[in-house]
Amino acid sequence: MKKQSTSQTDELSITWNNLEQWIRGHVQNFIQGILEEEVTDLLGR
Repeated sequence: MKKQSTSQTDELSITWNNLEQWIRGHVQNFIQGILEEEVTDLLGR
């Protein structure tokens, strides 16, 4: 098995962290949109 260099490992870590932040942001926006629709329907606005 081939070992990865420290710089490659750091690059992968940065990539995964960025991906995680991007996914969390989109999921949060998606859920917030659904909740806003539900509140709007509940309040009849």
